[in-house]
Amino acid sequence: MSRGEVARRRGIPLRSTREPPVNVFPGECQAGEPITGTDVEELPMNTTLKTLASVTVAGGVAAGALLLTGGAASAMPSDTPCGAGDVQVSVTPDPAHAAGQEAFVVRYTAANPTTNCRLEGTPTGVSFTKGSGHGEADGSGTTVTADRADGAPAQPVNLRAGHPAESRILQQSQAPVTFQPDVVNLNLPADGDTSTTVAWPQGVPLKGTTAEVTDVAAA
Repeated sequence: MSRGEVARRRGIPLRSTREPPVNVFPGECQAGEPITGTDVEELPMNTTLKTLASVTVAGGVAAGALLLTGGAASAMPSDTPCGAGDVQVSVTPDPAHAAGQEAFVVRYTAANPTTNCRLEGTPTGVSFTKGSGHGEADGSGTTVTADRADGAPAQPVNLRAGHPAESRILQQSQAPVTFQPDVVNLNLPADGDTSTTVAWPQGVPLKGTTAEVTDVAAA
């Protein structure tokens, strides 16, 4: 006779050695608690899969939103005009110029990694001098005008680290040499007081009495 039969005849209730199953429903697990094997067995299969899928999709959407937001913020153009302290300026001869012209690239680069400002139009107040001064006696007398042959309106350019801009100074290549400058003085193509003095390419003369300067554009 088995132990169970003896117990039943004597009226002794049997005590189960198995623990009752724990019912787990979606939303009852606390944040950070792992889903155990017992939990998964008690959940209906379709509910378990839907819950895990929802968590995965929600995490992916959140991560994607952060990436998009971060990218948009880093590339957001600025409406703040560049100041003289925001820009480093250099002038170099441009070997790729139109026939009958000599061109010089006026290059604008961000002064620091956080620079984010706007340039627009042409440099103004362009003059050429000897030495580092602005004395009238040292000036070339060259008249510089904006090159707007196509009549198109000026387009703003966003200046940031790694995103330089440039203008060009143009002169007639066949004109006679008239002046040997050391520096060029100009106002940046931006609002406000943006006067700056830049070294002119060494040994390169001005020719004729007129020159043109182009609108700033992305380099």
